[in-house]
Amino acid sequence: MVSSNVNRVLQEVVALTLDERKELLALLETTNLFPTSSSPEDLAAAALLKKGIISRVPPRPLEWDIARHQSFTPIKVEGKPISESLIEDRR
Repeated sequence: MVSSNVNRVLQEVVALTLDERKELLALLETTNLFPTSSSPEDLAAAALLKKGIISRVPPRPLEWDIARHQSFTPIKVEGKPISESLIEDRR
């Protein structure tokens, strides 16, 4: 018999759009809930978890996160650096 929590989650998943389901699937694949490989990184993370050094392994970034990060362009500000302006304002 399926628990009420599983039924509730299933109902929520069914209500998702196709894009949201794809995002959920990608997130589940990267959270290491169901490890499929024994890469050195996975083994190291498992050892750190077992020793209690870390409490969780952060999920690997999704493709769209990486693309968004790579396409980032900083805003150019004229004048002195903002950090200097902040220090002067605090004096």
